[in-house]
Amino acid sequence: MIKYKISSVKSPKSGLKVYFPSIVQVAHLSFDDVVTAVEKECTLTRADVRGALSALEYVVLKELKQGNTVRLGGVGSFRLTIVSKNGEDDAANVSARNIARVRTHFTPSGAMSAALQGSEINAVVQ
Repeated sequence: MIKYKISSVKSPKSGLKVYFPSIVQVAHLSFDDVVTAVEKECTLTRADVRGALSALEYVVLKELKQGNTVRLGGVGSFRLTIVSKNGEDDAANVSARNIARVRTHFTPSGAMSAALQGSEINAVVQ
C-alpha cells in the first residue's frame, strides 16, 4: 500500500500556502533485505542471489561510466544526466568545466508504471 501525507509550501507566484500530497517512505530495504526477498521468490540460494545482485551492480556502474543506458527488462532503465554550472555565450567555450555534477536517472518500464497505477493509496493521519 502506498501512503501519502499532506505537505505545504509557499507559492513563489502568489505568496500563499499551497497544499499537495507527498509520498511517505514507509521503510528502506537494505541490500540484505532485497537478497532475502529475492531468495524467497525463486530457486536461487542466498549466495547465488547475493552474487548475482553484486554482479548486476558492478555491470550497471561499468556501463553507465561508459556512457551507456542500461535497460533492465520489466524494471526500467538507468542513464546518466549532467547538471551544468552555467551556460556560455559561445559554444567554443563549453567544456567539462561547465559540468557541476553527474546524476543517475531511472525511468521505470511501461509495465512497471502500469502495474503501479492500480496500487492502493491511503492518507496518513498527521
